[in-house]
Amino acid sequence: MPGVRKGHQVKTRLSGVVSGMLVGDMHYTHTPPSSRTAGYADEIGLALDAACRRASRESCSFGAILGDLTHRKGRTTHAEVIALAKILRRGLDTVGLREWETVPGNHDMIGHDINGAGLAQPIGVLEQAGLIHRADLEPRVVVSGDAAVAVCAVPFSVRPPTLDDFARFVEPVYDGFKGRLTGWLFLLHHDLQANSAALSSVVRALGELSEKTGAPAVAANGHLHADNAAAKLADGRKQAAFVNVGSLVRTSIADRDYQTRAVVVRFDASTPGIAGVSFQSMPLPAVSPDTFVADAPPDPDSEVKDLAEFLGALDAASPVTSDPLAGIDEIAARLSIRPEAVVAARALVGEHR
Repeated sequence: MPGVRKGHQVKTRLSGVVSGMLVGDMHYTHTPPSSRTAGYADEIGLALDAACRRASRESCSFGAILGDLTHRKGRTTHAEVIALAKILRRGLDTVGLREWETVPGNHDMIGHDINGAGLAQPIGVLEQAGLIHRADLEPRVVVSGDAAVAVCAVPFSVRPPTLDDFARFVEPVYDGFKGRLTGWLFLLHHDLQANSAALSSVVRALGELSEKTGAPAVAANGHLHADNAAAKLADGRKQAAFVNVGSLVRTSIADRDYQTRAVVVRFDASTPGIAGVSFQSMPLPAVSPDTFVADAPPDPDSEVKDLAEFLGALDAASPVTSDPLAGIDEIAARLSIRPEAVVAARALVGEHR
């Protein structure tokens, strides 16, 4: 080779970028949360459509949903699953992808048990339909040029992820990509509050994984509906980074002023380490204020009405010779009486015994 001395090693400059669209909790339902109007389900579809159009323009290599695909865990209807499937398929077609990468959230399982996230739940049905890929069950390595990114996931749990949760993916990924990995991306759905010990422990574990494998490790988290001031937390020395994406739509009037967004993450093979990882926040269309309704204010007379109805029923159901307190809880349960009224009724009945 001209200009190169014999025995001189030429370092090849790597090229290639893997980029992915990250969207937060969807909470799809046809039964809107208490402070949302009937347009809630439509807004979810519009928000994902907008994110996917942007992902297409950014030539994203994959798309990921960070858990809680549906809202009413254990009560999602067939109609809701079908409607959600159409929304997911439309988004995949827009970006030109086959499946969404995802991680089970607490609304995707029953009783916070990962074993309750199978075919008995919508997430299992959507997986069998070929619309989503659970990255917690099997990692997926996304390749573009020299760039190779391992997409993995750690499902919702009451404890924060540990190094062991991350390291269990090393062997299956290294089976074909040892020494070639540009970075790790972990999809999470955990309560990782800003400035918390749990969040610090996760970033530390990511750093330890990076040291072990020589590739930067990044986590993208759902579950927290706003970014909670933990929008981006990077540790350059440890080659680790964390981003909290926030929910796809506002589920509560408390979040009315929060700007929902999607996030594009990029891994650039030409820049080694965490310096080659970047996040781009993309605001999603704002919803109209009339899509929110204030929770109904408490009726100041409701406790009096409950108490009057309760005492009347108790009087009618209790023979004069019986102890009125004996059946009080049974009658209260039958009439769905508010706890405050039950306490007051017990006190009043006790005074007149």
